[in-house]
Amino acid sequence: MSDGAVLIYFPDVERILADNTIEIVEIKKKENEAKRDRYYAFKL
Repeated sequence: MSDGAVLIYFPDVERILADNTIEIVEIKKKENEAKRDRYYAFKL
């Protein structure tokens, strides 16, 4: 972060596909839920 803080990221789902590529899947909150959490809103 620009202020020196560190955010740790854990994806919701990691899938290894048949060709060995990795797909990261994020399941998002509803917009009104995201607005209540400034860190979540910033990540989006």
